[in-house]
Amino acid sequence: MRPAQIITSIALGVGAIAPLGWALKLRKDLHEREEHITALLNQLQRVYELPEVSTALQVPGHIGVVMNPHKEELVEVLAAVRHAAYLLGVESVEHYPTQEDDPGVQASRDALNDGASLVIAAGGDGTVRAVAEALVDTEADLGIIPVGTGNLLARNLNLPYNDIERCVGLALQGTTRAIDTIDLTVERTDESVLTSTFVVIAGAGIDAEIMSDTRDGIKQAAGWLAYGEAGMRKLPGKRKPIWVSIDDQPARRSKVRSVMIANCGMLQGGIRMVPHASIYDGLLDVMLLAPRNLWDWARVALNAISKNHAPLRAVDTMQGQKCVIELAEPMISQQDGDATGTARRITATVNPGSLRVRC
Repeated sequence: MRPAQIITSIALGVGAIAPLGWALKLRKDLHEREEHITALLNQLQRVYELPEVSTALQVPGHIGVVMNPHKEELVEVLAAVRHAAYLLGVESVEHYPTQEDDPGVQASRDALNDGASLVIAAGGDGTVRAVAEALVDTEADLGIIPVGTGNLLARNLNLPYNDIERCVGLALQGTTRAIDTIDLTVERTDESVLTSTFVVIAGAGIDAEIMSDTRDGIKQAAGWLAYGEAGMRKLPGKRKPIWVSIDDQPARRSKVRSVMIANCGMLQGGIRMVPHASIYDGLLDVMLLAPRNLWDWARVALNAISKNHAPLRAVDTMQGQKCVIELAEPMISQQDGDATGTARRITATVNPGSLRVRC
């Protein structure tokens, strides 16, 4: 072989081998970088799992989901919570079913006993209220996935109540805010006494009559609009005398169709029934509805949907930390949409900033 041919062959050989060498070197560099990134991620994971860091990031250790086991959204809700929890590195998610005679108080306590730092109420206002009662004055946070008819607390917290996935995201990673709750005592005509906690509105009179008489079939078909149908049937009726005492002041006598104790004031459809009620102010608001005729009812309704809430003769409101309501004639009562029996005396006391809510 001539020298020129030898040189050419060597050059071609080097040219063919060089890309392979570069490829091997590149593979080695990528492998070293991959090991470095893996080590870094492991370090970050160990830091992320430190209790103080997890607390600062509001990452729950164990999540309890309190929900009616017969709700049609059960599978969707649990799947969404478990997927979101997986992405956060939280493996412990458990469903705590409600019972027919208990919409979630004991289920929430069971979740707390199992170490839940986040308890999600997935349901309507009754479930949310029951879970809230169990979480008052604890370190656990309340998450809300509203799949009920009214979803009043969700509305007052400006949660996206028509979007389950967004509500799941806020429940797991939303900002924690402390809101007020109200302790309620209802002395009933059968001599029994109910003690509980509510978060939206309790009362006696036409509002409780509407809640108790709303037809389930219409509610399932029309949602919260079903309350309007019951309301139209309940409008006729006489006013009844009551005495209301605020913060242990002398009682005032009024004749009303309804008395409401509000922790927050927004109802369905954006109706602000109690415009000055705030879930953060450490006060409860008492509203007395005393319409004399259909025209008064119309003015009350128009005022509720108006941005400018004008004073009305048929509406009286007061604020305080405690109220005592004596009923001259027994009235049907309710709290957050659930019946609380026929009442003859109602006592309510605000518990400021007692509930931690993800919103």
